[in-house]
Amino acid sequence: MTESINQRLFLSATSVAQLARTVPMLIGILLASTIAACTNTPSSTPTPSTQAQSVELRADGVGAIAIGMTVNDASTAIASPLQTLQGEPLPKNLADQSCYYAKPQTLMLKGVELMLNQGKVVRADIVDEGGIKTAVGLGVGASQAEVEKAYAGTTQVMPDKYLQNGKNLVVTPANQPNYRIIFETENDRVTAIRVGRTPEVELVERCG
Repeated sequence: MTESINQRLFLSATSVAQLARTVPMLIGILLASTIAACTNTPSSTPTPSTQAQSVELRADGVGAIAIGMTVNDASTAIASPLQTLQGEPLPKNLADQSCYYAKPQTLMLKGVELMLNQGKVVRADIVDEGGIKTAVGLGVGASQAEVEKAYAGTTQVMPDKYLQNGKNLVVTPANQPNYRIIFETENDRVTAIRVGRTPEVELVERCG
């Protein structure tokens, strides 16, 4: 019986020794797995290409595009080509056309449509709610009250030519009398914005 007890004690001691050697190994494996998982998990921080960025809209341009730029200058400024509204390459004879619309290919300027006169940018239309906003933070989707408050003293409220519930809020910058920011509204909400020089910025029918 004494021999049996000794055998059991020996086996218990052996098991404890094995356990003592195994536990650190298991801990090491778990730590390595955790570190690998953290390293391989995609970052939740958006990359610059997908991150929503705000682009400033001004009476004389939008972002890096300034009114008066040629098509080549505008493309260089935004590091992206201009294309037709249908996504096709621009025609070669733009210098002969008094009114033509193009749009930037880059998604940073999604919703921006540019009026060209003889190959130069004369107006920009913002037709989509997104990151294109004026210096005071107003864009498509803002309320008429917000616009009138932000541009108090420089805003002329005019009825829309076609919409019964529409208005055109015409902002004339004090230091740029030949330029306009025009907020088009329907039911007291901004649905589109156009900026640029007169008379092109005042054309309701665009190239029509």
